[in-house]
Amino acid sequence: LWLLKVDPQTGDTLWTRTYGGWAEDFGEDLAFIHLPQGIGLFATGWTESFGAGGADLWILRLDPETGETLWTRTYGGFGDDRGRGIGEPQAIPSGLVVGETASFGAGNADVWVLTFAPETGEALQSYVYGGPAEDRAWAFLQGGFGSPSFAIGETRSRGQGDADGWLLALNPEVAVSETPVPLAPAQVTLIPGKGRLTLRYGGNTPLPATLLLYRVDGRRVLRLSLLLRPGKETLPLPVPDGLYHGVLWRPNRILWKGTFLFLR
Repeated sequence: LWLLKVDPQTGDTLWTRTYGGWAEDFGEDLAFIHLPQGIGLFATGWTESFGAGGADLWILRLDPETGETLWTRTYGGFGDDRGRGIGEPQAIPSGLVVGETASFGAGNADVWVLTFAPETGEALQSYVYGGPAEDRAWAFLQGGFGSPSFAIGETRSRGQGDADGWLLALNPEVAVSETPVPLAPAQVTLIPGKGRLTLRYGGNTPLPATLLLYRVDGRRVLRLSLLLRPGKETLPLPVPDGLYHGVLWRPNRILWKGTFLFLR
C-alpha cells in the first residue's frame, strides 16, 4: 500500500509512505473519523502479508501529519476478505468498513459490514449479507443525521441478470436492512458564510450540543458549546480562511458533520 500527502496548492509531496509486507497489500479507501480527542486518518483495503490466510480485510490508523502507523489490524478467516470503503456511521461513535468476505456468510462471497473502535481497532459489530452466489460492496456513502448510510456494490444472488447493481441501506444503528430505510429530514444544517456560520435547527425543543472544527491535517482549532434553539442562528467563527472538517455532536450521537471551505 502506497500513500502520499501532497500540498493542495502546489502538488508538492509532503511525505510518502509504504505499508505492508512480503506479499501483495492493497489500499482501497481513506477517511477522516472523529475521535474523542480529535480526528483520525484511517485507511482500508486488504493484505496477503498478514492475517489468517489468503487476503484479509485490513484497517490502518495513521498520523495525518507524518503518515506514521498508529495501529494496524486484520480481520477475516480462511477465505479472501477485503475492505472497500471506510467512514463512520451517524448514530454511534465508531468507524465502519464495507467490503466482502468469503470466510463467513451464505455463499461464495458476501457483503461484509464491520464497525470498529477508532482508538484501538477492536471489532464492535459484524454483519454479512448475500446469497449463494457472489455479492460485493465496492463503496460506502455517508448519510445525513437521522438518515441511513449506504453500501454500494453488486449482487449475483438476486436481481435481473448475471450481475446487478446493489444499494444497501444501513440504518442509523448500523444494522443492515434489506428494506430501504425511509430518509428522515435533517434537523440540523450548517451554512458557512463570511466570517460566520449559519445554523438551522428543526427540532421543537432546545438541545445542548458541541461544535468542533478541525483543519484538514486533523488538528482541532475550535470547540464551542451551544444550545440549539428552533429556527436560525448565526455564529461568528474566530478561525482563519481555509478548508475545515466540522462536527456537531452530543454524547453518543453526531448531529451534523461535513467539510467546507471557509472564506471571509
